[in-house]
Formats: sequence, C-alpha cells, structure tokens
Amino acid sequence: MADGLYLRASGEIACWGHLGDVHVLDRLDRAWLSAPDSDLVEHPKLVGIRKAFTLGRLPFPELCPSCPVLGDGEAPVGRPTRLDKLLIEPSYLCQLDCPACFSAPERHQRGRTPYMLDPELLSAFLDRLTADGIEAVRFIHFEGRGDPMASRDIWALIRIVRQAFPTAEIQMTSHGVYPFDARLFESGLDCLRLSIDGATAPSYERYRRGGHFGRVIDHLRAIRDHRRLHRSTLRVVWKYIVFDWNSSRDELTLARRLADELETELMFVLPEAGTGRPRRLPDAAALASELSEVAPRAAPYDCLDQMGSADTLSREHDSADEAAAHLAAARNALAESKTDETLRCLRAALQIDPGAATESLSTVALLPRSFVQTLLPAVRHPSTLSGLAALAVEAGEWSSAYDLLRRYLGIGPHAVDREAVENLLVRLALRKHLGSENLGLLHRHSPTDLLAAEDAVLLVDPGHRPSSVAIDSNAPVATWVDDILLPASIRTLACLRAARGDIEGGRLLLGALHARHESDLNLQACRLTLPLYGIGIPTLRQRWVRLRSSVRPGPS
Repeated sequence: MADGLYLRASGEIACWGHLGDVHVLDRLDRAWLSAPDSDLVEHPKLVGIRKAFTLGRLPFPELCPSCPVLGDGEAPVGRPTRLDKLLIEPSYLCQLDCPACFSAPERHQRGRTPYMLDPELLSAFLDRLTADGIEAVRFIHFEGRGDPMASRDIWALIRIVRQAFPTAEIQMTSHGVYPFDARLFESGLDCLRLSIDGATAPSYERYRRGGHFGRVIDHLRAIRDHRRLHRSTLRVVWKYIVFDWNSSRDELTLARRLADELETELMFVLPEAGTGRPRRLPDAAALASELSEVAPRAAPYDCLDQMGSADTLSREHDSADEAAAHLAAARNALAESKTDETLRCLRAALQIDPGAATESLSTVALLPRSFVQTLLPAVRHPSTLSGLAALAVEAGEWSSAYDLLRRYLGIGPHAVDREAVENLLVRLALRKHLGSENLGLLHRHSPTDLLAAEDAVLLVDPGHRPSSVAIDSNAPVATWVDDILLPASIRTLACLRAARGDIEGGRLLLGALHARHESDLNLQACRLTLPLYGIGIPTLRQRWVRLRSSVRPGPS
C-alpha cells in the first residue's frame, strides 16, 4: 500500500493480499468520488500508511508482519504524482472451490455486495485519481478473491483502465475455465496469466476443484490460434503452482511440452511452506535447478502473492525495455560511425541483461563470435538478443547475428515477428558460410561450404522449434520436405541442393514451393535462378506430386 492501491469489487479500498479480507481502509461510492472537495490520494488512511513507512514503522503492527508483500515498493515522499501498482478486483465470485481460497458458503458470508465491480464506479475512481494529480500508473493487475473473467463487464473494465492510463502495463490472472472470447484481444490487455496447476487432468483437478483441465487447455489453444492469425502481441503466461502431487519430473516435462505447443510462457510457483510444498523441491533453488534441465525457459518463483508475482513479471519487463533502449541507441550510434558511443551503449545494455563482462569488446570486432558464444547462455530477455543481432547486422558480423537470432527464437519461440526473423536467418546463414546471399553465385563455392550453408538453413526451419527434431541434410529430400515451412527456406535449399548436384532434390523442393505458395514472389525469383542448375519451372507441380507419391508409405 506504500505506492499503490487495491480496489475491490464492492468498492472498498483494502490492504493487499489476504489481509484485504480483514483490513478494509474505506468504502468508496460514486457520489464521494465525484465530489469536488474529495481527495483520494490524501485519504487519511493512505497518508498514515505512507508516513509510517517513511518513518521506518509498520502502519498496522498487528497485521503487517504476516503480509506477504511487506517491503515491496517504496513509500513516496510528499504527495505522489504516480502510482507504481494498482490492483483491481472485477469480481468477488468464482466457480472453483480451491482449498487455499474460500469455500462457496464462506465466500458469501465474508463478501460484501455488490459482488461485481461497477464500470461506472471504476471510471469515477480513475477520474478521481487523475483529478488528484496522479499522472500515470506503472502496473495494473486485474485479480482478487474472485475470478476476473466471472465479471460480465471484464472487457469494458480493461478498456476503461487503458483509456485512463494508456502507458500502464495491464495484466489479468484467471483460472481460464471459460469459452474463448475474441474481445480479449480488443480490450487493451498486455498479459493474460492463467492458473493451471498440473499437466494432466487428475493432478490439475486435485487443487482446482470444480475446474476442467480439457476446457482450459482448449481455451489456451484458441488463444494461440487467434494470436497467430492476427499477429497479436498479447503475452500469455501459464502459472503452475508446484505441489507435492504435480512436481514429478515427468509432469513438469509434460507441462513444458504443452506450453511449447500452446505458445505460452511458463511460470512455476512454490506455495507457502506447510500448504503442499513438494518434498523433492523444497525451495526456489531446488526448483530452479530442476527447471534448468526439464524446462529451461520457465521462470521459478517462491511463494508469491497477488501483487508480488505480478510485480516481479513487470519489473522483468522494465529491465528488458531498458536494455533494448540502450541497444537501439548503440545501433544508431554505429550507423553514424560514433564507435565510442556505440561501445558505451552496448556495455550499458549488457550491465542490465545479462550483466556480462565486456572487456573483450573492441571496435575491430564489435561482437566477435567467441564473445557471443559466452554471452548466449547468460542473456535473459529475447529483446536483448534481437537488439544485439540488429547491432551485429549493422556491424557486418554475420556469424554473430545468426547465432544471436537462433538463440532469440530458442528462448522466445512464440515471438510475433518469428516469421520475419526466420527469413532473416536464412539470409544470414548464406552470408555466414558463403559470404553472400546471391543464389546465382552458388556454383562458385565448394561442396563443403554449400553443405554447411544447407545445414545452417535447416537449423532455422524447423530445427529451433522445441517440438521439432533437427533434419539430417544427408537424408533424401523426400523424407523431410514436408517439415520445411518457410518459402525462403524452400527456395534457398532448392538452389543449394541443385548447386551440390542433387537436381532431383532441388526439383522436389521447388515443386513443394510451387504447390504451397504459387503466388509467392520467391517463386518468381526462382525463374531467374534455377535454369542455371538445369531446373525448369513449368512442370514442377506435376513432378512434385509424382515424386511425393513415390515416397509416401502405403497403407499398413
């Protein structure tokens, strides 16, 4: 409460977390919020909390020691002009009956009506904050004792908040056992976090009583498909509370595979001690060690409450943005031949993420491959990798750019710009091994160099995807052509194959390109390139169909 507010569905402002159930500061209504002489920022209870923390005291000595978010944030000195965090409870109701939450009878006994947050009350609340001099809110989280998506007005509530504070990071946490609603993508939400505590129905439903594992997975699958179709930037996080019964290595591995398939981030959270914490993973260090092997891209957290877990994710987002800004400045400085400024900005970015030593950097080789290889395992944010890759391209460090973007797609496989990055990687693979992207000059290179370039292209498509197996370039083209997705990959591989003397393999690849992407510009470019290798265009589709039928296995 030192640098934020918690608005409950009933209109109460309360302490964060479970203490908000027993310690209500005040109950707001539209009449008070709209009165000209009202001042929410200088509310006596809030002023008292800020003053107590400023003086090094606890505002509520009987309650604060048990607060899970005690010490989170800093109390502003004087009248604040911005809030760090705002927690909003859209609904006090929930269809589930999880053991750590209220039972249905207890929920109604404790709760105060109304059970749903009135959009007009929320608008008046936000208008009051603006009138009281609050210029911005850094992070806004829709969560509470009920499930936010139980509110019939949830999408309107998010839009109201987005309009009031357009620069805020807005997140919502839900159990997600609902049908897919496309309004999710129109609301202005930045991050959706779904609580799914298990990778199989029996383990999930042991804690999420009344939930349905199949429905929430179907919900995630529909969200994934919509994100793909509309190139949405919405972040989706699978929050997995790790209990004794869902912590086996097999189940954690299954969760990682499901998360990869559903294109979600995966966050594992340990519950409070004494509430089912797994014996084999008793603390965050043990969990992190386990995840480094079974789910290296997943994030481990230890006993985080509502605002604590959300704030951790938001701070991570802030540091990623700061590092990316330094890298953008480095690239601009390099384009203007300001080498000292380039190195200064680059070092500043690496002090944030990953904080790696930068003594080996020089203007002769801005991002030498040896340095990049030591850097890759330490980088945490995908945006840092893409920023470094852009800098490497500007510097002409093709091998470093290729390695950085491969790693980018490895730790951020669900990036919205994935297809553009893959296309760039295909070009970088040629520059890395052949020094040029010109397919018409392939015949000048040795078979060894051509094979190395082909392997590099195959690693791009589809080798980086977690669910894929790297393709053996020595295997017949017919055995792996169906796994290649990108038109640029198919075109490049066809030319490389033909240049190595495998004319039939080149024809099969170009036939696949013609069959799948008849209007693709890459195919038009092939009309100029492929006659060099004895491949004609007109009969490619028929040849592809004939060759595919000859290698397709018959009925078993």
